[in-house]
Amino acid sequence: SCPLEEVFDVVDVLHPSPALRLVQASNQAACERSCVLEKEFLCRSFLYKGPPTGNAYNCQLFHLDHVTLPDGANTFRLQD
Repeated sequence: SCPLEEVFDVVDVLHPSPALRLVQASNQAACERSCVLEKEFLCRSFLYKGPPTGNAYNCQLFHLDHVTLPDGANTFRLQD
């Protein structure tokens, strides 16, 4: 298994779309709720980066998900 920081690094590099909104969330459920309640754009996915630390944003909301990306789920597969 990969440490979460490595997963976050891969998502940051491979995700073709920057987060449309950065949020502070107390837990994963709050991050998901932020996505569901988003009114400015159709939020299709979120990335919760663990418990909040200080004023840092720990929840990213995106308008794309693995289904809407051009290569589908293959977008996140590492190429040899």
